[in-house]
This record gives sequence, structure tokens and C-alpha cells, in this order.
Amino acid sequence: MGATEITLAFDTPADQFPSYDPDGSKLAALSQAAANYWESLLPEGNHAYSVTLHYSQFPAGSTTHAVYNGFDHTINVRANRFWYIDPTPSDHDEFAPFQQSFYAGLDDDEQDAAFDGPAPDLLEVGYAATAIADGAADGRVDMYSVMLHEMGHFLAIGYNAFSPDVELPPHMIGNIGGVKAKREDTGHLVPDDALMDPFLEAGKRSLPSALDVIVAANEQNHSEIRLKRVEWIGDALVPADFWSHDAGWIGGSTPNSNTDVRVRNGDVVSVLGAPAAAKNLAIERDSGINILDESLFVDADLNLDDSDYLDESFVKVHTGAVLDVEGRLTVGYGDLDLLGGDVFAATLRTRDHHLADLQPRVQGYGVVHIGDALLNDGMLRADGGTLAFAAAAGAKLDVDGEVESSKLPRLLAQTGDLEFQDAISDPYGGLAHVAGGHSLSFRGTWAFNDSAELHFEAGAGTAEFKALSPSGIAEMYADVAVEENARGRIEASHIKFNGQTAVAIAENGVLSLLGRTYYNGGEFTGPGTLRQNGDATVDADVEIAVDVFDWDGNQATPSKTDVLNGRKLTITAKNLGPGGYAGRADVGANAELAVDVTGGNAIWLLAADGKIRLFKNSRLSGSWMIVGGALEAIEGTGNLDARTTLTPNSLVTLYDKATLNINAPTTYGGGVITTDSGQRDDSLLQQFAPATVLGHHLITAGFFNWDAGAATSSDTVIEKEGYLDIYAKEIGNGITNPFLALIDRSGFGDQIDVNSGVLRVIVGSEDHSGLFADRWTLNKGGRLNLNWTAHTLPTIRGSRLVNHGVVSGNGQFLNELLNESLIEVGYSGNAGKILALDDFVQSGQGTLQIDLGGLLAGLSYDQLFIDDLCTLAGTLDVRLLAGFAPEPGDLFRIIEGSSLAKISGAFDKLLLPYGNDAWDVSYGDNFVELRFVAVPEPAAWTMALAACMAGRRRRPRSPFVSA
Repeated sequence: MGATEITLAFDTPADQFPSYDPDGSKLAALSQAAANYWESLLPEGNHAYSVTLHYSQFPAGSTTHAVYNGFDHTINVRANRFWYIDPTPSDHDEFAPFQQSFYAGLDDDEQDAAFDGPAPDLLEVGYAATAIADGAADGRVDMYSVMLHEMGHFLAIGYNAFSPDVELPPHMIGNIGGVKAKREDTGHLVPDDALMDPFLEAGKRSLPSALDVIVAANEQNHSEIRLKRVEWIGDALVPADFWSHDAGWIGGSTPNSNTDVRVRNGDVVSVLGAPAAAKNLAIERDSGINILDESLFVDADLNLDDSDYLDESFVKVHTGAVLDVEGRLTVGYGDLDLLGGDVFAATLRTRDHHLADLQPRVQGYGVVHIGDALLNDGMLRADGGTLAFAAAAGAKLDVDGEVESSKLPRLLAQTGDLEFQDAISDPYGGLAHVAGGHSLSFRGTWAFNDSAELHFEAGAGTAEFKALSPSGIAEMYADVAVEENARGRIEASHIKFNGQTAVAIAENGVLSLLGRTYYNGGEFTGPGTLRQNGDATVDADVEIAVDVFDWDGNQATPSKTDVLNGRKLTITAKNLGPGGYAGRADVGANAELAVDVTGGNAIWLLAADGKIRLFKNSRLSGSWMIVGGALEAIEGTGNLDARTTLTPNSLVTLYDKATLNINAPTTYGGGVITTDSGQRDDSLLQQFAPATVLGHHLITAGFFNWDAGAATSSDTVIEKEGYLDIYAKEIGNGITNPFLALIDRSGFGDQIDVNSGVLRVIVGSEDHSGLFADRWTLNKGGRLNLNWTAHTLPTIRGSRLVNHGVVSGNGQFLNELLNESLIEVGYSGNAGKILALDDFVQSGQGTLQIDLGGLLAGLSYDQLFIDDLCTLAGTLDVRLLAGFAPEPGDLFRIIEGSSLAKISGAFDKLLLPYGNDAWDVSYGDNFVELRFVAVPEPAAWTMALAACMAGRRRRPRSPFVSA
């Protein structure tokens, strides 16, 4: 069965063709277009019509555009009319958008005038458009509309002298019976915008309305029509809500892909058991489409967008079902709900209307396939599973649409997982909320701009923002908030923060960074935990001020941090996570790492696997650091500005030609400071602050500038069982150029207290070049105190010590000792003994000071014990301890030697109590003795005693403490 057939003929006399259509081709083209249009509306076969058209002159005063004559089936077209002849009548380009007129839009009088009986509210009674001002059609009569109208006289409502009402077939208006359309006159309808209204003003285009076509069905006995536009109105007799139910549609036929469809009567229409189709589909006024199975195909656009009604219309796509929109799918005031189904759209747009309670939503779980573009000005919300968005090649995923930086778009993964399977097209500027146990995931690069916000919310599990691919990049230029008790995680190959970032972690909240993190600025604050579960680069001055900064993370491989040249990373935290810091931190040239621990004892631990590397002019500052791992000075000068304890497990490595400055009090707790090669290269260790030695601590350096700063104290205390073991080319900074004498520092000029510990210093060139001598110097102003505080004698060993300062106390030298200044045996107010078990030399500038307080060597008077060669010169300064007066004949062996000892030389100068004449000084091969021989007269005694007391210029020393 074929469709309705309309055959056209043309018989205009040659002298009647108007100048604007000299051969009638334009009339033929527009007439054929009109016939084709009517044929598409009337698909039923066995209906054939023939009509002849021609131009003719009408009287000048006539208002008639054309006349259909039913007796001979002709259409007489007025030649002398200012027509608009449209070369492309199907495009309507010269007209504004068409406006529909509906029965419900007529007032009561107009309804009564046009109809008998209650017609459906959504019955279309007109479809017209107005010409664009100053356009080609403005002010002209539209020939195309006139041809449609005149053909309507034989296709729709014909001439009837009795003007009877036209019954509307019930099955075409939702099975509502008893509805009739009234005639305006013998051959026209009443509604002003109906095609078959008797009047058509200039500048107007009118097309057949549903009323025109339904009237045609009744008048011409068509059981089926095919409207261009249909409305779902439901079935008054059978309450069926299925798309395939013909009687539910205006016109009585299920729409197809050539039909513009509207569902807006409040019903929910279900697609079940058969596929559905439309050309354009609009769902409005709390109505809905429920795609239960099969598919709904929309050849052009689908709109959930009625700005006149703030409604909640919807489309639901269930598991196994498909919504396929070849054009634009717009969600404006309603929801697109995926319940396991698939949605295909060339363009999907959620519109912004600034009403948060009615935010348009694409929600649920399933897959949305984008052919050209996703434009999200509204809300994308995962619920009940994974809501995924997949883009075809070249398609755009614009997740903040046309309202960028407004915070209006929303991405919600609170009750489901939100997944973007392809890269978004530009930075996101809206809000994103992810709850515990759910995720927002992406592929490629995801960038938040500086107006965006990412919220991690508490829930059962971790809230994740993560990349789907190993190469994914997260540019976190947003504000990030981790709510109280929430566990948030950002996972990507690269995670980038910038200066606009503000990360706030609430109490008991945790934010984990799993991936290479770039701190290019930003603020990191709050009473929660920031966990760095990946390597990091600091490329701006950044402060991380959270209660807990789990710096090395909790992964199998601790994280690494690079503080780039000239940058500063400040960590202000109560603690650095369990077990201290076990990662690696590289502090670049002119960069600084400041670790300020505010909790507990304000101490932090560089754990056994931890390592910090210092480059040129870099600094490590902040709170007291316990080093159980490794410190490395790589190049240039590294500065250790934080108080530091080096534990037995610590390893400090100096690379060749690198310098490490110790600028804060340090405890040498038994670890190792060494060069990269293990040899005495050209590295430099400089101590600008006091130090304490608690264990056997080994220092190997090219140069050890032990008292590096004249303005600072480098006093060093070696406690009992402490052992400071130094290997260097020189105790000094290694500068040998005589023209640089002002900055040449060698020797030690501050105070060393050896409290029953051991000091070994081995210096000189390992290659025996002699460039650096195998001796070290206690400089003028320096002091070496040997404090016998435990069972072990304080011990000095290694290379020759040249004393230009003061050596005092009880102890032993297992190295050569050259005294060119002052040796004070024993303690102030107490006698003692110094054992020189290698060569001992006192030069002419040296002084040996001996205190006498009784007759027991080393117990009540001072004694120097020698076990090798001993060369004497300089001064012997003997003093009496308080309360002691020698008796004539008292003998004091102030220098005692073993059988291997050999003394040469003698003191150049004697400073003895009561004057030198009161004493005999005896020099043996291996001893020196003093014998008191006479008591001076009282006057002389008094003068001698006064002279003796005036000569005592010894610095106060620590009291002797017996073991």
C-alpha cells in the first residue's frame, strides 16, 4: 500500500506569467514542495488527487491570494501579488522560530468558537512563524503557505455549503469522543493560526497543524496520519503508558525518527518490548520516559529543558536499555537517570540555572558515550555503581561547560563512582565531592582551576580522586578539603599544586598523595594527616602546616623529595608519621629544608633508611634532628642549621670538594662521617657550634675545620666511653695559599673536654707528599681538658699534637706531644698525672706547670710520666696547693719515666716557690726531681710566697672527680 499521491499540472497562458516567474518554474517548485509536505502527513494509500495550477490576474482591490475550485480541481494563483517565493521552502531560514498554538492556549470564548466538546489540552491548533524583520520574507505573502492552504481544501476541509462541524476521530485524540472542530465558514477552520484559517497576513508562514491533519483524516477517510509533531496525551479508555501504544499519541500513531515528540502531560511513558524513535524529543512538566529495555533513538535533539516550568522531568535508562541521541541531549530542569543502561549522544549538555535545589543532573550508573561534546553546566552524580563518560576520538569532555570558574557545576561521587574514561578538555572550575568508599577517576590530564573545590567526605573506606592510566596527571589548582574523619586519596603519575591551592585537612582526616607530587606553591593546613605516598618536587616556597605529615608515606618504597634550587620547604607538624622519616630528600642549590616539629619533645628522626642530600649553599634547619640514616654533602657547601644527634647507625658522607657546615649543637653519637671514597680527599667538614661525643664516632674528611668560626664556639665534650676518631689531611680548612692568610684556618682554638673518653686525630697527606704535615695544633686560646671522670683515663692519640694553647688535667697521650705553650698537670686545687707515652717535647716557648700538695706522685702532687724520648726546654712553673708547706728534704719526682724513657735538655727557666735557691733540681736519664733544701727567713718567705701567688695566672678548671 503506497502513500497518498498528489499529481500536479500547470496550464498558465503565456501572456499570464508574471515577470518574477516568467516560465512558471517557481510556482511549480513551491507547489511540488507543498504537495510533498502533505503526502508525508498522509501515509495511507489508495488516496490519489490531481490538481491544475496557473497564474491569473485578480482585481486590484481583491484581498484573495489564490482560489481552489473544487469543480474542476484547479488552483488559480494571483499573478499580481507581492509574493515571497522561497527557493528553499523546507529550511524556513527567513523566518523566526515556529510557534505552536494549543487548545489549552485558547481562552474560553475561543475554545467555544472553535470546538464542540472538550478537546485535549495538547491538541496543536496552529503552527506558524513570523518573517525576520527586514528579511526577504518581511512584508510579503508567503506563496509556500498559500499553496499548502489551497491544497488543504481538497486534502483536508473541503467546501460544504451547510458548514457542518468536523468530527475529530477519537483514536487520534487519546480516545476522547464527541469532539468536533467548527468551521469558520463553508471551507475553513476557526483557530487563527491553523493552516486552514481563511486569513494569511503578509510576513507569516503557516504549516499544517495537528488539527488541520486530523480534520483531513476525518474528511478524506484516512485511518492513519503521520504528524510532524506529536504530543503524548495518554489513552482515555485504556490506561496504557507504553511508547508503542498508538492511542496515547496525538494523531493516533507511534512516533518515528521523522517526528518531533513532546511528553509533558505529567505521565511517565515506558519503552518496553519494542524500540522507540523520534526526530526531536522534549520532556517537560514533571513528565518522564522510562526505557526499560530495547532502545530509544532520537535522530536530532532531546531536551529535558523547560525554562517555563521548574520541574523534575526525567529519562531513565535501565540495564540492557539504550538511549541514542544523534544530536544534542540537553538536561535543563530534570534528570537523566542511568540505571545500568547506556546513553549515546553527539552532544550532552546540562544547563545552569543557578537553582541548587533543581540542579540538572545526569546521575546513576551506566555509561554515557559522547560523540562530539559533553558540556556540563549542571551536575554529574554517580549513584549505585559507576557512572562512566566515554568520548569518541576528537570529542570534548567539558565538565564545567560554559560557566567556568563559577562553582556551579557539580561532580558528585558520594553514593557511586564517577569515571571519565577520556581526558577532559579544559580545567574544571566547579565543585567535586567524593565520599568514603567511592571515587572520581579520569584519564589523561585533569586540571582544577583556582576557583574549583574538591571535597573528600567521610564514609566506609577511602574517597579517591585518581587517574585511570599510569600516565594520568592531576593539576590540583583547587581548594581541597578533607572533612573530619575522612580518608582522601589523590592518585596520579603526577600531582601538581600551585600558589592558589589551599589544602585543609580536618581533625582525624587523612589525605594521601599517591604519585609524583609537585609543590609549586599553595597552603597545606589543618589538624589532620597529610601522607606523601610518592616522590615530590618542591618548586616554590611552600609550608606544610598539618598536625601529622607522613612525609615518607606508608608504601613499600618510602617517598623521595626534591627541593629545587632556591626553594624552601617548611614542614610544621607535631610529628612526621610512625618511625620517623625513611625517605630521601635532596635539597638543591641555595635551597632550604626546614623541619619544625611542634609535638612531643620537638625532635624528629631521620630513620635508618632515610637520607638527606645537600647541594651547593643548601640548608637543613628547624627542630632537633636525630639521625639514624644518612646525610650527604654532594657539592658546594651544605649547611646543617638544626641541632643534630648522629646515632651509631648514622652515616654522613662528604663528596670530594664538597663542604658540610655544622652550624648548630651536634651530638656525635657513634656513627660515621666519611668521604664518598673513604679517603682523605678535598672535602671539608666545618664545625661552627658545640659538640658532644657519646660513642665511637669516626670522622674521615679531606679537611676538618673543627673551630670554623671565630665568632662562634666549637667547644667539644667527649663523654665517658666517647671516642672521637678523626682522619683528615688537616685540622683546618685546607687553604695553603699564603696570600689567603686571613681566611686560612688551621688547628683548634676552642675548648675540648675529654671526660674519660678518647680523642684520636690522624692528619697529613695520605700520599706522603708532605703538603699537609702529620701533626695538628691546639691554637692559642684553645684548651684541652683531660677530665678523669670514670675508670678510663682520658686519652689522646694519633698524630703529633702541637700545643699553642692550654693542656690540663689527668690523662694520657699516646701520640707525640709538642708543648709550645702551657701544660697544666692535674686540676685546679687537685694534683694529677699526665702520661706522655710517645715522644714529648717542650720548646723554649713552652711551660710545664706542676702543683705540689703532698708527697704522693699523681695523688698529692702533679707528675708528668714519660715512656719515650723527652726533650725539655722552656719554663718549669711549680706552685703550692693551698695548705701545703714542704719540709727540708722533701723529694718530688715531677717527671717520672719508664725504663724506655730518655730525657734530654733542661728547663730554661724555673719558677719555684720560695725562690729557686730553696730547691735542688735533679735531671736523671728518665726523671726530674725537686728536693726542698731550705726554708727562707720569714721576710724572704713572705716575699717569695707573695711572688708565687702573684705568678698564678691559671684559668679555673673543672674540679677533679674520682671514679
